[in-house]
This record gives sequence, structure tokens and C-alpha cells, in this order.
Amino acid sequence: LQHTNKRIHLISGLGGSYREQMRSVRANDLVIAISFTPYGKETQHCLRIAQHNQAKTLIITDSNLSPLAKRANAILLVNEGSSFAFRSLSATLCLCQALFIAVAYRLELKVDQIHEQVGFED
Repeated sequence: LQHTNKRIHLISGLGGSYREQMRSVRANDLVIAISFTPYGKETQHCLRIAQHNQAKTLIITDSNLSPLAKRANAILLVNEGSSFAFRSLSATLCLCQALFIAVAYRLELKVDQIHEQVGFED
């Protein structure tokens, strides 16, 4: 999403800084949260902050019964395959890529706009 020239932030929670990273979320922002069972408490907390700040929320999860669903303005369900408690995430990555393509199409981005304009020489 950085290729869109929109204000994009990845909430990583590095060092437990979820609250600080969510501080800039405002009304009319979109918070995209991705979480699957057992549903991270940090993700739920970020969604409470987003809702408190009147941001819109898009939730990508595995069930309408997910605790994240009650805070969703929109929800996309993904059924991932898993083996021995390891989730594949292939379907989730495909969904995210399809969402980016849809956004790029809607913004009428050109391929040359997506490539880095100012680069570093090797």
C-alpha cells in the first residue's frame, strides 16, 4: 500500500508500542486488522482504539463469531488450511494482494507511478 502515496502505517507493536502507534488514527481513516483464532489481544485493543477514534475498520478473520467481528465496519472471511497448528496464510496473502490491485485500479495508478521514482545506485 505504500505505492499509493497515501498515509499508510503498519502497526507492528514493536516493543509493546501498539497504543503509541495507534495514536495517529483519526475519523475517516481505515484500520485493517488481520487476526485468526486465538485472536490476538493486541489486535482487539487496536480495534477498540480505532473505534474510539471513529476510524472505519476492515477485518480479515476466520469467523463471523470472531471477537473482532463486532468492531468491524466490513469483514472478509478467510478459511486457511492448517497442519499441526501451523496456518498456511496463502489465502490471506492472495486476498490482501487482490485488495491492493482493487485499490490501485480505483486510484487509477499507473505502473510507472508504482515503481520507485528516486532510487539508490548499487
